[in-house]
This record gives sequence, structure tokens and C-alpha cells, in this order.
Amino acid sequence: MAIYNSKKGKSDLIGFIGGYYSGIEGYRTSYNQAYNIYKHQIHIGENRLFFGHRNYFWEWYQTLNKEVFTNVIEPYIEKIKDDFGKGTKEAMETMRCLIETNFQYDLVAKKLFIHKNTVIFRRKKMEECLGVTIKSMREENLLFALILNRYEELESQT
Repeated sequence: MAIYNSKKGKSDLIGFIGGYYSGIEGYRTSYNQAYNIYKHQIHIGENRLFFGHRNYFWEWYQTLNKEVFTNVIEPYIEKIKDDFGKGTKEAMETMRCLIETNFQYDLVAKKLFIHKNTVIFRRKKMEECLGVTIKSMREENLLFALILNRYEELESQT
């Protein structure tokens, strides 16, 4: 996690660095990780907050103010509702179960009494909707965790 603070009239130079990944696909994976950090920055006043790892997620989540939820997270939730329609609740339950089972599709299907292909379809549709890859142990899951937790908070209030 890094914090960017722009001084009056001056901008700091910001670089984004992905993690190290071996193999031929490593460079691409590192680039995608760095790009996603850039793409999913959150503006808080004059500061920008970037995430490259999931450490301290829950402590940070509790400190977010209403403006961040309203301007950053809730538009994603509305997009999910538009794309999934009446199936939003089931899709979000599937995604929660995927995260809790560390993406074991067979186990999710068994727990939710649905076919494994339905689990895969819902995950892929969610990825298309949000424009991120939702897989085990990836930084993109941080954004989705924010969305999922905010969705569940809003649903529990209704």
C-alpha cells in the first residue's frame, strides 16, 4: 500500500510495479498487476490510495468514509445489479462462497445446490461486468472484496 500526496502546484512522479512472476507469462502478469493498481486507485481528498496487497484490508475497510463507498464502490454494485438483474443476490452468494472455499468450484456447487458450470458462468460474467479477473490469491480480489462486503452491508439494511 502506498499513499500519494500532491504538493501545491507540483506533482510527484508515480510508478507502479507489479510483483515478480517467473516463466514466460511473468512479465505480462507483473504488468497487469501494476496496471490494476493504477486503475483502481481511490481518491481521498488530495491523497490517492493504491493497493498492491491484501494485508490490513479489514482495518482499512473500517476506516473508509461514506463518500468513498458512494463514489467508488456503489457504482460497481449498480453495474452488477444492471448486468445480473434478479439474479444479483444469487451471483453475489456464489462469489462469496467462491472466496470462502478458495475457488473450489465443486465444493461451491455442492454447498449451493447448483451445477459447477453455473458457478463458472457466474464468475466469468462477474469478471466481464467488473473488468477484472477474480481468481484465488490475486490483488484484483481486493476490489471485489470491497464491492462484495459493501453489497452485503447494504442488503442487510433493507
